[in-house]
Amino acid sequence: MMNLSFVVIGIISGLILTFWIGAIWHKSYNNSMRNHWIPQTIISGLIIIPLLACIGKIDDTNSGIKKSIKNTITTNYDNVLNYHNEKDNKSFVFQVM
Repeated sequence: MMNLSFVVIGIISGLILTFWIGAIWHKSYNNSMRNHWIPQTIISGLIIIPLLACIGKIDDTNSGIKKSIKNTITTNYDNVLNYHNEKDNKSFVFQVM
């Protein structure tokens, strides 16, 4: 399975949504409710596609932060575990108050 970034998914979703909005504008044009349908479709696409791409960028950033935190915790856990499992039997000392 391909691993697409959220920005690419947002752009593809924006293109699909723009297509459907264009189809709606074209249908109203055919029913003589509108004089034009192409400019409305282009304007809709220029608004929707960048908006969904920005949302995808935010999701990519959040995913990167979560991955970084997970890697840091895993690395630190392994370092602590290795420190406390050495031959001299070091261990944590808890003090109860």
